[in-house]
Amino acid sequence: MSDDPAAPKHPPRTTSRFGALLLMTIGALMVGLCGACTAGVVADTLLGWRACSNLPPGEECGPAMLASDSAFSIVIALIVGGTPVIIGLFLMRAGWKAWRGAPSHDLQTEGQRMSETRARGRRE
Repeated sequence: MSDDPAAPKHPPRTTSRFGALLLMTIGALMVGLCGACTAGVVADTLLGWRACSNLPPGEECGPAMLASDSAFSIVIALIVGGTPVIIGLFLMRAGWKAWRGAPSHDLQTEGQRMSETRARGRRE
């Protein structure tokens, strides 16, 4: 530790900014990828069910596209895909809070501290 009063009390915390950015990036990827996949599965299931319901009366659609199976597929997709989306949202929020809470040590702030310290030294 130096005894220099002009030295900052806390060193710049670039690791906290990096960690916050990492949290936001991972959260955004989870929301984007898992959300898109879940939306695709739900849309595919709904469109497939709609296509089966529009078939002529003589044709069968198959057991995979029954209404109960479609509802089950949508529920499973929302559980399996929705959970990572919610976790990703929490990660993005935590990263944003960490980003806003991390101090920014720019040169102007350090210069102002040094000039204030010099001014105090002259007064004493």
